[in-house]
Amino acid sequence: MITPTAPIDQPIASPKLHWIEVATTFVPVTVAALIALLTNASLLLSCVLLCAPAGLFVRAVAAYLSTTIILHKHGLALSSGVLWRDTIDLPISRIESVEMRQSLLARWLDYGSLTIRSVGGGVVGTANIKAPEELRKQIYLAMSLSIG
Repeated sequence: MITPTAPIDQPIASPKLHWIEVATTFVPVTVAALIALLTNASLLLSCVLLCAPAGLFVRAVAAYLSTTIILHKHGLALSSGVLWRDTIDLPISRIESVEMRQSLLARWLDYGSLTIRSVGGGVVGTANIKAPEELRKQIYLAMSLSIG
């Protein structure tokens, strides 16, 4: 819970990416492996079949492990990347709206994406995070406390 006397560096919320972010890339790897096994493909063809899906899987795992979202009393910080790190710091006072997207499956598994619009037309998006509604509520609460 946010309190007016909370230190600036104390995180209010720090959601993580949902495991579905990695699980969705596991399916193509499994399908490619099954095709390679069932067709008795050569070693070279099996490697070619598995190369792209495995790359997507590795990329998803790296994003899952390296993405951080931290809501502080006065701002929101989003960071991601292993080799190249991208960081966005958005002051609470500059946030105009927070949109949430969830499919039926996402509601059941409690994950979703947020789109944060800032004053001046900037847009920042999050990937599939755990408990997006909770972060959305915390952002609006921080916005109301910064105004009042």
